[in-house]
Order: sequence, then C-alpha cells, then structure tokens
Amino acid sequence: MEKIRIIVLEGCDRTGKGTLLENLKNRFDDFLVYNPVSAEKERVDYKNPQKFEEWIRKTIRKVLDDLYTMSKLNGTDRPIVMDRLLLTDNVFADLFDREHVVEKYFGREIETNFKLTNYIMLWRNPEEYKDRVNLLKENKDFTEKVANIQIKQKSILNMMKEMKNPPSKHKDAYKALLALYDEYNDFSSLVINPTGSLQSFTEEFNEADKSLADYCDKIKMYID
Repeated sequence: MEKIRIIVLEGCDRTGKGTLLENLKNRFDDFLVYNPVSAEKERVDYKNPQKFEEWIRKTIRKVLDDLYTMSKLNGTDRPIVMDRLLLTDNVFADLFDREHVVEKYFGREIETNFKLTNYIMLWRNPEEYKDRVNLLKENKDFTEKVANIQIKQKSILNMMKEMKNPPSKHKDAYKALLALYDEYNDFSSLVINPTGSLQSFTEEFNEADKSLADYCDKIKMYID
C-alpha cells in the first residue's frame, strides 16, 4: 500500500492556517485540503485528563479515517494539506503537563500509513499576534461568551454577599469558600482579559487553572 502523503500546517492560533487552507482549496488543484477543526463537534474538558484523552482519541480516530476516505476517493497522486497533527499535540502536552496522547495511540499507525512530507510553520511577531487576539473581542460569539462569564461573576458575587456572617460552626468552611472565590475571580478575569505573550499567558493560565482546581478540592471536605 502506497503511503498517503501529508503536508501539515503548524503554528499558534490566529496565524492564518485556516485561511491558507481555504486559499489552497479554492485556487489550486495540486493539493487535497482537509481541516480537522471541522471534525470537532463537541467541547472538550481540558481540566479532566481522562475525558480529554477520550475526546482526543475519538477526534484523531475520525481525522485518520477521513484521510483514508479522501485518499481512497481521490488516489494518492496529490498530497493532503491539513491543519495540525502530531507536533501540535506534543507541544500542548508539554505545556499542560500531560501525555503525548496522539503519538501514544496513533504514532505507529501514522508512521506506517502516512508520509509526512512537509511541516509548514506559520508565525507572527508578538505585536501582530496581540492584534489578531484583540480581533476576537469584535467577534459576536466571543463577546457573548465573555458576557455570560460576566453575568455569572455578578451572580456569584451576590450569592457571596448573602453568605456573610455565617454561624460559628461554618466559619472554616466560609474561609475556604472565600479563598475559592478569590481564585475564581482571578481565573475568570484572566479569561476575560488575556494579556502578555502566548507563552506568558499560557504559563499564567496553567498556574491559575491548577490553583483553582486545588481550592475546589479543598472545599469538598466541607460538602456532605
């Protein structure tokens, strides 16, 4: 069996990978174009390693099956250009301190049946990256999500106000809840107003995410 030739576009978010794929699809016949993002129909819980692993295994399984189908229908004369594969998962695995799931479960299959002929890295300087991230704030879907977070912030604040001056037997639980509330505020504010470079934001996000999870675990001891 002749290996399926793959050209992989890699790079940070907002660097134009999807736009380049569309241009290739609309202007050239020398390539087949596949965008794995279109295969992702469900949200993933990045905080839950087990659920994330289940999701990514299912997602990559579909990606590879789609590539097999494309090759079967169109032959192997033309390479398939796609958005991300092994490298992306390896990078994010290191950032989020988790296993290289794609390589672990699909590495041998990819090596056996696919020939990764080229990796094309798309890159923008930090200022351009910030400008493109800021464009998200003009996106209706993004602004609606931010608005929902802000509504929840106000709702939680009102609940915290109602729980002032708890009975003495619940003082320890109340202190733990206050600490959790502070962590929640820090985390949600970070999501609403991202700052810094991709690397610094990722590091800050990971630290805040871990800290919030730790405080959630601490509050569980007070819940029946």
